[in-house]
Amino acid sequence: MEEAKKNKQSYQPEVFTKRDALKQLLARSRYLLFKHQSKWTVSQKERADLLFPRYPLLVKAYNLSIRLGQIFTVCKDKKQGFKRLAIWYNDVESSGIDAFKTAQGPFKHIMNRS
Repeated sequence: MEEAKKNKQSYQPEVFTKRDALKQLLARSRYLLFKHQSKWTVSQKERADLLFPRYPLLVKAYNLSIRLGQIFTVCKDKKQGFKRLAIWYNDVESSGIDAFKTAQGPFKHIMNRS
């Protein structure tokens, strides 16, 4: 910072498409994280292509959340659903993402019975 003051240079953030800085890119990308990628608009796809390589943990969290939703929408058989939920549960354990531990809570007693 001292060096920048001496050189009278101000901070210039990295600018992406449509003149978005990283902070703006993150803010405008929040809606794509709630949708399955097949339902993304063209601009959401472009934002994901910029965002995901910079944040691999975000990709992991996005995939885990989409997979959890798919378990409840795709599985019609209870046994198959429990099997997929157990696999998802193990993947959450190995991901190290603390936010998913909250989502795991209601399923712990079910998974311990299996």
